[in-house]
Amino acid sequence: MRKHMNFKYLCQQFDLGRFKAACPMAPGTVAQVWRLETDISTYLVRTLRDQEQGEREWSIHRHLRKHGFSSMPAILVPCFQQAGRWYQIQEFCSGDRPSLERPGTVGRIAVMVTELMKAAEGCTAAMDVPDRFDLASVWSEFRLNWPLLELPLPQGDADRWVERLSALTSSNRQLIHGDLGLWNMLERKNEIRVIDFGEARQGDPYFDLASALAGLINHSSPENRKQNAAEFLAMCRERMTLDMERLENQVFLWVWRGLAQCVREPEAWKNMAQRFYHALIWCEENLHEL
Repeated sequence: MRKHMNFKYLCQQFDLGRFKAACPMAPGTVAQVWRLETDISTYLVRTLRDQEQGEREWSIHRHLRKHGFSSMPAILVPCFQQAGRWYQIQEFCSGDRPSLERPGTVGRIAVMVTELMKAAEGCTAAMDVPDRFDLASVWSEFRLNWPLLELPLPQGDADRWVERLSALTSSNRQLIHGDLGLWNMLERKNEIRVIDFGEARQGDPYFDLASALAGLINHSSPENRKQNAAEFLAMCRERMTLDMERLENQVFLWVWRGLAQCVREPEAWKNMAQRFYHALIWCEENLHEL
């Protein structure tokens, strides 16, 4: 916890109640997060990159709620500054990472994702936000680390994958969450909530669909992958017309973005690279059948 963070003053400043306790939670990829308890309620305080991020997330939050999507924490204070850092206050949502072994969870994830995609239509927030993990840029800088991951795929084949996926374009662009894996979902009382819109930007909405599906595949036991993927897609088909070729391309894009991150730090991410690679092979062999 940053020594300059004054939670007692924070509680007074925003009428959150009498301060009781604050403890750090597992951080996201770019944010520090604390659980703040008062005599009134429990809150989540997270760092922001800048004021613009807070205002952007507040705009996204209002748009989604206006269009019927409420499966996310309420933003109580969009952004404020303390000791030179920007912060945001949200309601604290209890829950756990979705359990894929629990009956109905996979279907509920599909419902949440398709509802989010629909509600996000027409949202003009994040129009100018760049993709901080652009595949072509990351690969160009770190591609020579590929052999260090010790995966059974030659450098030339990896380069061709990245070249093809980097060339993907879509005329169907809208607001996307940008990091919609199981790690950014909470399950409680048969509801799936999505958290952390820090990577929100404009993009192909099928990328969010692909992120959820690929994450589901990656975290399912080998014997349940096909069943869970089929259940997810069946529920999606009940709610939208599904373009499988477009979805497959976005799944492969998601996997290779993950692999590209692994080549940045090949020693630290070698085990994760194995998981991404196995997901790639599984999707190549099975997605077209579902």
